[in-house]
Parts: sequence; structure tokens; C-alpha cells
Amino acid sequence: MYAQLRLSLSLLIIALGWTALSNYLIGNYITGRYLQSILDSYKEYASILAIAILFHIFSVKTKKRLVRKSQFLSHAQELAKVGGWEYIIKDKKYLISKDLRKMLHLQESDKPVDAVTVYNYIHPEDKKLVLKRFRHSLETGDDYRVIHRLVTPEGKILFINEIAKIESINGYPSIVRGVAQDITETILLRDSLESTSQRNHQLMEVMSLIDDFVMLLDKNGKITWVNPSFNKITGYTLSEVAGLYPGDFLEGADTHPEASRSLRECIANNSYCSIEILSYTRSGKKYWAQVNATPFLQNGSLAFIVIGSNISKRKLVESKLQQQNNLLKKLNWTLSHQIRRPVASIQGLNILIKQSRDELEKQEYYEAIITCADELDKVVKDVNNKINFMDI
Repeated sequence: MYAQLRLSLSLLIIALGWTALSNYLIGNYITGRYLQSILDSYKEYASILAIAILFHIFSVKTKKRLVRKSQFLSHAQELAKVGGWEYIIKDKKYLISKDLRKMLHLQESDKPVDAVTVYNYIHPEDKKLVLKRFRHSLETGDDYRVIHRLVTPEGKILFINEIAKIESINGYPSIVRGVAQDITETILLRDSLESTSQRNHQLMEVMSLIDDFVMLLDKNGKITWVNPSFNKITGYTLSEVAGLYPGDFLEGADTHPEASRSLRECIANNSYCSIEILSYTRSGKKYWAQVNATPFLQNGSLAFIVIGSNISKRKLVESKLQQQNNLLKKLNWTLSHQIRRPVASIQGLNILIKQSRDELEKQEYYEAIITCADELDKVVKDVNNKINFMDI
């Protein structure tokens, strides 16, 4: 509208200016009535020519602007997957835009498409819904709005969002003009997120029932949720630990730095890890935990699930077994050295007794054997005491 007004004013100014200027020049600088009459007749043609040239220049510029706007609109519609259509009610024909044909994988053509052909593209399960909404709009004049599925010639299913307005002539619906947008990706993403959310909800219900403690951490490693067993094992509630790092309150003086660092690196690298770590309850009691951390997607965002088992009893048994193993090694050394020595002495003395003919000498050997036997008895008693101490 602004461009048209500017053109009209420009032409008016040029016409008035040219008329005034030409009359002034002819009246003051041209002598002779014949020459004045000739110039008077041709000045009008010159004015028309100037206006025609200006109008041509304006038309060319306007056409270029329209082409740029058309290209911009076409690109925007292609990116947004939007196309237009018109339905001529009297002829029962559809005019489908180039963008919509491309979106639906239809051949390019300017020819109208009959209503039956368009109806056949609608998914069989959605045909009743589309007809119902369309007839309602025709009867009431309300805007036509519906989301339904289309089946392309290749058999691909698309989800389409349609919006249209009814144009009437003399009170009767005549033309329906609308747009259709391909929202397949949006629908699939929504369904995927809903499915993921449902699975996560089920997972949290399961985690609430298990005996192991469970922590959900955000991508930065801060706690967002804990299960009831977490409270039973550690003494902390969700309200107390939400937004904290686990190491802020579960680690203590005797926690091995390497185990703590491994868990932090696991979260930083978005990777799985399994560690054993010495932790502390709210009351300060020590306990050993087997911790497994795994990354997963929660509502489209990266998160971590940390499952921990109290393995204090197992670590106590392992410690006891290690002590017993060390004691067994000492007993083995005792058996191989302290017992073997008096036994070897007794065996040697026995040989000497058999070889000796002197009774006095034999008596000395017997006394030596008794001494070795006493020594052996002492060693056996010591071994027995150590075995009893093992409490196997």
C-alpha cells in the first residue's frame, strides 16, 4: 500500500512539474505561434513517456522484491514443512501448492486434484475424523482444524496439522483455503519422550523397593533423588542431600582418595564405573559400600544412577580371611622349621642308639630324645593355640 501511494504521488508531481515547467519555457523562450503549437502537442507525449519509464522502473523493482519475498516465503515454508491448499467446493477440486506437493512426495503439477484422490491419501483410521471436522466447519463457518495422518505414495506415514478458513459467497461456503504442516518429527519426539518418561517412572518405582541404596545425580554429579533404602543405610533424607555432591557428606577421614577420585572422573567422563569405598553414616559410623554408577537419559537430559550395596559384612569376612591366611603362612613356616628340627634330631638319635653298644652312651641318647620330644610337644601346643585363635 505504501509503495503504491508513493508511485501515485511521484507520477502526480512529475505530471504537474512537467506541465508547469514546459508552459513556462514555451511561453517565455519560444517565439512563433507555429513552433509553440508543435511543442505544446509534443510535451504531452514527453510527459506520458516519462511516466511510462518511471512506471516500468517501479514495476521491475516491485517484481524483484516480490521474487525475493516469494523465495524467502518458499524457503521458510520448506524449513517449517508447511504447504498451502485451496478447495473449490462447487467443483470438488483441490489446488495444492508446490511446497505441499513436495512435502507429500507428489508429482509437481498445476492441475487441480479431485477430492476423492486427496481423500485416499488420508490414513484409513483418520478418515472419519477428517470428514467430521470438515463438515462441521462447512456447516458452522468455524475454522477447520485437525491433526491426522497421511500415507504418501511410497507408503510413508506423515502426521499433518491442518488449519483452514471457509470463504462464503452470498451466505454459502464457496472456497476453503488452508495450510498443512508436517509435524511427524514433533509427534515421534513427543512419543519417544513420553515412552522414556514412563520407563523412568517404572524404574523409580522399582528402585524404591530394592534394599540397595539408589541415588540419581544430574549431569554435574549433584543429587536429585534417593530411594528409601538410602535413608535406612546412611541416615540422610532427600531434603537434606538434594543438590549436594555425595562426597560432601558420605566421605570421611579414612575414605581412600583414589576411590573418591574414580567416582568423580566417572561422572565427568559420562562413563560406567564400579568401586568399593569406605563411607560414613549421618551418625559417623563407618561402612563399606559397593558403588556402581551408570549414565542414562532422564527426560531428554543426561543423568546418572548410582546403586550402592552395604558390603561391610563381606569386607569383615575378607579381613578375617586375610588374617587367617597370614596366620596359616606362619604355621606353615613353624611346621616346616620348628617341628622338623626336633623330629630330625629324634630320627638321628634313634639311629645312633641302634649303632651304639655302650649302655651309658645309649642312656645319653635317650635323654636327648626326651628333650627333643619336650621341644616338639611345646611347638605342637603353640600351633594348637594359634589354630584355636583363628576361630575357623
